[in-house]
Amino acid sequence: MSKTERAFLILERLTSGKPAPTHAELMRELGVQRSTLSDSLAELRDLGYVIVQDRRYLPGARLLTFVRRACFHDDLAAAIRPSLVSLRDATKETAVWVMEDGRRVDTSGVVVAVDQVESEHPIRYVAAIGVPYMMHRTAAGHAFLAFTGRSAHVVAGADGFDPVELDQELERVRGRGFALRVEPGTGTAIAGPVHDKNGTLMGVISIVGPTARLGDVESRVWPVLQAEIGRLSGS
Repeated sequence: MSKTERAFLILERLTSGKPAPTHAELMRELGVQRSTLSDSLAELRDLGYVIVQDRRYLPGARLLTFVRRACFHDDLAAAIRPSLVSLRDATKETAVWVMEDGRRVDTSGVVVAVDQVESEHPIRYVAAIGVPYMMHRTAAGHAFLAFTGRSAHVVAGADGFDPVELDQELERVRGRGFALRVEPGTGTAIAGPVHDKNGTLMGVISIVGPTARLGDVESRVWPVLQAEIGRLSGS
């Protein structure tokens, strides 16, 4: 394994959505010796791509900035942005373009906010661009799971969810065409899938805001979001 390949494997592991690894766990997963791994991690830390918290390795600010810049220069993200502006103006809430990172049909993957157009309200939702989130924890993630035909078994071993409840929710998402997560007293997110002309899921647009302000999202927000994603999907 070359030095460059080892560095990329480390960075891929740290942005995989899995729990942050220790030095020993990285050694075991990558199959490298302690001294070799230590040298690579030290260099990545010096460059700002890796940080250490509680003896576990996490993506550094420079890596997250790199991801964000790459996302903003992506042609697809550029094509989606006018729709985010339109949706923000129509709903008065933050509109977010979300993509999946590292999708495989046998895994849950993670979702990453690629771009957003923020609400102009003083109190508003602001997405953490480039930060990975496990799919079962977000409305956008539920949309990815539902509209790629996956089920709860792909997130087996993850904390904080009931597989039966998740499968039931994914069926509801497929039936109504959108994902919805409501946190009483805090925030609500509604997410709809954007497909290309061949039916391949390209990403998800999510509208997020305070629960009290969004109100009945199914009747007020979903028709606006549905029309926009229908236009983007070529339907």
